[in-house]
Amino acid sequence: MKTSTRIAMLAAMAAGSAGLEARAAQPFGLVELSTYAHTENFDVGASEIASYDAATQRLFVINGETATVDVLDISDPTSPAALSGLVVGAGELTSTAVYNNVIAVTASLGDGLNGTLSFFDATTLTQIGSTFEVDATPDMVTFTPDGNKILLAHEGEPDYDANLDPEGSIGIFNVAGGVSPATVAGLGSGDLQLATFNAFDGDKASLIGDGVRIYGNPKDENSADLVTVSQDVEPEFITISPDSTTAWVTLQENNALAIVDLTTDTVTDIVPLGVKDHSVAGQGLDASDRDDKINITTHPVFGMYMSDAIANFQAGGQTYLVMANEGDDRSGEDERIGDLYDDGLIDASKFDDPDTLFAKENLGRLNVSTVNADTDGDGLIDVLNAFGARSFTIRDEAGNIVFDSGDMIEKMIAEEIPLYFNADNDNAEFDTKSDSQGPEPEGITVGVVDGRTLVFVGMEDVSGIMVFDVTDPTDVQYQSYYNDRDFTAQHDDDEPDFDLGALGHTGPEGLVFIDAADSPTGVPMLIVSYEVTGTTGIYQITQVPEPASLTLLGLGGLAMTRRR
Repeated sequence: MKTSTRIAMLAAMAAGSAGLEARAAQPFGLVELSTYAHTENFDVGASEIASYDAATQRLFVINGETATVDVLDISDPTSPAALSGLVVGAGELTSTAVYNNVIAVTASLGDGLNGTLSFFDATTLTQIGSTFEVDATPDMVTFTPDGNKILLAHEGEPDYDANLDPEGSIGIFNVAGGVSPATVAGLGSGDLQLATFNAFDGDKASLIGDGVRIYGNPKDENSADLVTVSQDVEPEFITISPDSTTAWVTLQENNALAIVDLTTDTVTDIVPLGVKDHSVAGQGLDASDRDDKINITTHPVFGMYMSDAIANFQAGGQTYLVMANEGDDRSGEDERIGDLYDDGLIDASKFDDPDTLFAKENLGRLNVSTVNADTDGDGLIDVLNAFGARSFTIRDEAGNIVFDSGDMIEKMIAEEIPLYFNADNDNAEFDTKSDSQGPEPEGITVGVVDGRTLVFVGMEDVSGIMVFDVTDPTDVQYQSYYNDRDFTAQHDDDEPDFDLGALGHTGPEGLVFIDAADSPTGVPMLIVSYEVTGTTGIYQITQVPEPASLTLLGLGGLAMTRRR
């Protein structure tokens, strides 16, 4: 089948997905240059988040297994060379960023506890100054584009067993004159400022009414009344405007977005992300792992966007946000619809033919939240809110939706790898994740290639990277799906001689775009940290010629036998 004909089929298949179309010319795709294996063990978080320094052509990769930052020289990206790693000290490393020869690394010392921030010289790989104590569970660190500020997302993740629920906040180091080893070395602990959410504590009721999830410990019904907005919000991921004046921060568990004014270092708004109506054509989902088939269809269910990673791009003089709608829950709030129905906890009068609808082959297996699901106060669940939206979304600066990919991601996975549709990242079993977040779009980044603005979306579970052209945010064009996972190689914990390398890559966590001007090859690149296999993939971004433009490059035999 000719590529142009095949793309037309894909465009037709995507009808209803907010105008999503496939590109009629040669689409952009990924070509693997190399892989670096950080471990011989499976699912130990040996490659989680990476940052790149163009001056030294080095990657800095969080290795959760060794609690170090692995340093890779990629001046020859086809053969990355390991250098001495960075030893940070106590805690679980969570994030890294680099700017002007300064590497920043955050670590969490446990839920409910303050974390740390350390700085290193990107050239000498030695620590700069002291390790700073920062607020609770720092989840991300980044630099403003102008280099004048360092931002941290303090998630403030609770430890309910220890009765600890610290406030979430945005940490800000103001670095006069720009980030450098000298300015960072001169920082003191008192230089860390906090953009807090305290100003919203009195707005709790109105925020909940608007759709912001503020609910405390799901296992303790009293905590919903006692928790403050500041305690409940959990900043996850940060993106900053090109002019360094505004930051947008995902509050994943709260299904919300925080907007931070960096001219005053204050949080100015908390915006609810809303829900996706899965009963609308083009916004369906496969809701069951027990129906023995791919069945992406509409259901009377809502998907809470609950975005994880966020990035931004410019189009027509405006800033747009791109968000990966993974979904996440707090322990104790998720239940299967079928169990709730069997226990008499769902208001069956709100649904047509509930006995059929809530059977395991339909909605019975789908995980939903019990939080804020009783809308009329009668003690029964009236709305079914699933975790995540199985899509990526483009929003404007105020958080309004401009575009959502609808059910396109699941449809493309069904088209490309039907035998392993919605597989988990630690096995290759068909349909195992349909009952819980599907492919789980988690990582996202954006970059300009040959004048086109591309978004790259990583699927945490089934794995692989999807590429979309968002040059016109109102006319998004699907480009390609790259998945170099070998689904025929099953991991076995009980097999001591199992070849981890046979799996390829699974569990993409962090994505880094490298512009052509900063690339060692002069060609744009994408770096992907694969948490489950503990590998870092180095890819070249290019227009992929016919006839392989939409194949699973690097998948071996499966790619050769797929339909055309």
